[in-house]
Amino acid sequence: FRLALAILLAALDQTIVATAVERIAEEFGGREQISWVATAYLLTSTAFQPLYGRFSDIFGRRALILIAIIIFLAGSLGCGLAWSMVALIVFRAIAGIGGAGLMSLVLIILTDIVAPKRSGQFQGAIGAIFALSSIIGPLIGGLFTDHLTWRWAFYVNLPIGAITVVVVVLALRLPPVPGSARAKIRRVDWAGSLLIIATNVALLLATSWGGQDYPWDHPAVIALFCVGAVFLAITVWWEGWGCESRGGKKPLIPGRLFRHRNIVAILISVFFMGWCFFCLVYYFPIYYQRVHRYSATDSGLALIPLILTVAILSFVTSTLATRVPWRWIYRVSMAAGAAFLIIASGVATLLGEQQREGIGLEIGILVIYGFGIGLSIQTSVLAAQACAGRRDMAVVTALVTFTRVIGGVFGLAIMGAVLNNSAGGAIVTSQNTSGSITTADQQQQADDTYAFRQAFILFLPAAVTTFVASLFVDVPAVESKPRPEDDTPVGAV
Repeated sequence: FRLALAILLAALDQTIVATAVERIAEEFGGREQISWVATAYLLTSTAFQPLYGRFSDIFGRRALILIAIIIFLAGSLGCGLAWSMVALIVFRAIAGIGGAGLMSLVLIILTDIVAPKRSGQFQGAIGAIFALSSIIGPLIGGLFTDHLTWRWAFYVNLPIGAITVVVVVLALRLPPVPGSARAKIRRVDWAGSLLIIATNVALLLATSWGGQDYPWDHPAVIALFCVGAVFLAITVWWEGWGCESRGGKKPLIPGRLFRHRNIVAILISVFFMGWCFFCLVYYFPIYYQRVHRYSATDSGLALIPLILTVAILSFVTSTLATRVPWRWIYRVSMAAGAAFLIIASGVATLLGEQQREGIGLEIGILVIYGFGIGLSIQTSVLAAQACAGRRDMAVVTALVTFTRVIGGVFGLAIMGAVLNNSAGGAIVTSQNTSGSITTADQQQQADDTYAFRQAFILFLPAAVTTFVASLFVDVPAVESKPRPEDDTPVGAV
């Protein structure tokens, strides 16, 4: 549980800024750049996340997690001292490079030090801490914003990070990776590292710019999509065939993982679950502030139903997954979670309909979302690990975490574009139906309500895709997990 501090850092920083962005925009200006405060962090954390799994195999888990924490703290300090919106976004990107390794490395280390039969219990606890920290982040950010300054949303990482460094140095004992530094460097897939970073940056920038900074048919957006597609094709070839033909090189993401139905189905499900999760914890506080005129603190408190539900179910389902000898436990848990996401997403499309629903409906939606996320957020990691051979354990763990975050990045960018493009859409509707818009504040509230209702529609197709993908997951019971010497992923076709 000493590793929980690293999870606390990673999860808090992903969402703590959600309730502070409105105040940041007021201080620096540029309300249209609000989504970039979250997107910059998620973009770099997504681009670098696949590297940590394989790098930890080569250089060792302990060294990598210390490097990740130090980079993360440097970025957090810069965010707290930021003098402009551009500076804040740049330092958020730096923090993302370090944050990329925190979540995946903790899960990887757990697989090294915990027996398979107990891994569900420990990973369930870690998953509950991650979910709890992610969702409580907006509340803490709101308290700092209302009573101190939004800068403390970043400064708070410094003491927690310092304690984490001390704990890792003094208490984390792992066997060193044999080999000289030169030999380890030669084993790194540097070409694959650059290709993965370039692919992610190009595609995520295109998604983030499209519909917000530029129209979707703008040459810059089209060019980025084309460049990203080319890099993606080269990356697939290199990781699948090119790298392994070079003696001694270890591909960052072995191509064999994508030739197995179970792993592919899990990754698709995780991608769209991440879409729902990150959009939920980032945009729901903004919804409360803009539509209901909540304070930053109150908008964070409004997420408590989600916090409790996710934390409890994440722990319970992960513990059961490795203790119950039923091969269908993973599929049932993931499919049930996706079904709850569909229900909540469908009801969420009614939010703001003539302001009739009241707060009760919103609480109900958050509880149902909590069931959906809690049933699947950590079970999906355990399912992927159960499918992987021992030598791919670190890689597949990082890959699942990476896929969840990249789903969140795409979701945040696309939802942000819908919000921006829907602004003002309530003018005609509101005037034609009641003619009650008489003040600028009422008009702005009507515009925000309409925009969020349009954006919340995006949850539904993401939830449906998550459900369909989960039906194809067929993972063995924990007793049938591959032995340490077995390198073949389960579910080979």
